[in-house]
Amino acid sequence: MNSQRIVLGGAILDNEKMHDIAPILNAEHFTSPKYQTLYKLILSFHDERQPFDVISIADRIGDKWIAEIGKLVSESARVGNPVHHAKLILDNHKKTQIQNQLIESINKINQKQDTQTIVNDLNTFLATLDIASASKLRNIKESMDQFVDGLDERYKLNGTFKGLSTGLKDLDNSIQGMQDGNLIIIAGRPAMGKSVLAQNIASHNAINENKTVLFFSLEMTEEEIQQRLVSSVAGADYGKIQSARCVDDSQEMDLIGDAIGRIKKGSFIIDDSSSLSIAELKAKSISYARKNNGVDLIVVDYLQLLSAKAESRFQEVSIISRQLKSLAKEIGCPVIALSQLSRSLESRGDKRPIMSDLRESGQLEQDADKIIFIYRDEVYNDKTPAKELAEIIIGKARNCPKQNVVSRFHGSQQTFRNADYNCYEIIEGLKEIKKGGDFAKQYRN
Repeated sequence: MNSQRIVLGGAILDNEKMHDIAPILNAEHFTSPKYQTLYKLILSFHDERQPFDVISIADRIGDKWIAEIGKLVSESARVGNPVHHAKLILDNHKKTQIQNQLIESINKINQKQDTQTIVNDLNTFLATLDIASASKLRNIKESMDQFVDGLDERYKLNGTFKGLSTGLKDLDNSIQGMQDGNLIIIAGRPAMGKSVLAQNIASHNAINENKTVLFFSLEMTEEEIQQRLVSSVAGADYGKIQSARCVDDSQEMDLIGDAIGRIKKGSFIIDDSSSLSIAELKAKSISYARKNNGVDLIVVDYLQLLSAKAESRFQEVSIISRQLKSLAKEIGCPVIALSQLSRSLESRGDKRPIMSDLRESGQLEQDADKIIFIYRDEVYNDKTPAKELAEIIIGKARNCPKQNVVSRFHGSQQTFRNADYNCYEIIEGLKEIKKGGDFAKQYRN
């Protein structure tokens, strides 16, 4: 007997069954347009918390359905267990999706299409396949032992954080490190150092902490990332590395050689595809994690260059944001995504970023666990006392102190470094300058 008929009839016979069926099935899982129409109507009754039977359904859909609905109820009464059949319908739907995808791939093979394109399409499909997950519902008493274990583990950390380090002590203390499942947004206007900070965090974990890092660069090429990486790890002049003038400096070449050796020992995986959808990024990440016993950190530079199927740009960014958060939870690692800021902040007197400056910010604010802004006053003011200093502004940090921090920024070496107390005094004085305070007298002309 047809499982779809059993589910429809069973739901009409016993409305309470819809509490178990509704989370499993959508109308698209039914193969017949007629059954899709009927299931949508049953769902509407269920959503409205209204009881329904043969008569009430016929009142909405038409008397011509009475005989058909009566047969469905009669058949289901003899067989029973519509929830089991709902699971069978979902399973058959998945099999049909897989079959169609395989047929499409075979057609592409017959058309002599590029092998890598076919593999990428398959990976994208597998990553986005809507496989029903096991129920997350659990009595809290079953997890209390885990809570006690976690409490003991945090106590043993003696005030330190659990998670990955950014490599900057003050930033780690402010955001309590980067936790598995976190989506972390690093945002700023052009030239503030977003990519430098992200690359510093990635290289710190890959080289110093022996972690596996996936770095998706949609803007820069692999060669550009290599140059920046060598510059920051070696403490060598970035301009000289770009122009190869470093070759004439034996002392600098010693530093570079040592840095290259350290970088080679790390697990820093680069994908510099300039055109990448969020589905492809998820597929690549999940595939790599499965084949290589997991991933510790994923970095995306930058979010707005990813694409997704959507009717508007706002909707597209919302989908990308949700999928990045989903990826962090699925793989079980932090995901750092760089983001642009709106040009509108340039018209303000105080150009320090605020949450509303995030482009298409609604969903980003909701999905992100931590949002970090970078502000360097010297980008706007040549005479600033805050030369080579960066303010790292914490826009959002769940369950964290959320204390803004200061870092030294060495653009010539593509590096953010820990700042001392004097740096904080300079930044506080800079804020006073903006207000026209006494501190300003030291720096005017």
